[in-house]
Amino acid sequence: MKALLIFLPVMLSLCKPVPSCPPLIYHVSHNGTITVANNTANSYPMSLAMAYVNDIPALATIAPALAPGDQVTLGKLQPPAGFWTWKVVSSEEPEYCYESGSYPFRFR
Repeated sequence: MKALLIFLPVMLSLCKPVPSCPPLIYHVSHNGTITVANNTANSYPMSLAMAYVNDIPALATIAPALAPGDQVTLGKLQPPAGFWTWKVVSSEEPEYCYESGSYPFRFR
């Protein structure tokens, strides 16, 4: 019982809340168009965005500063044929915050 009373505060100190991710919404369409939207009441500074296709870096681009409600196209990548996945990571977000998705095939 004493061991539990000593160990419990140590366990609780390790349980820290995970910071929330900034609410910028990145998206890659089926044809490879990369967009970012700011659906909040806050402005966000310029940032670097890296797009991945099938976990391989495909396009690095700069996302401009975004005012509330802004949505911009960042660029276009060439999607592969067949099933593919995408992920966009922003320098403005922690590394565990990213948007991702997949497409079952490439639309023509």
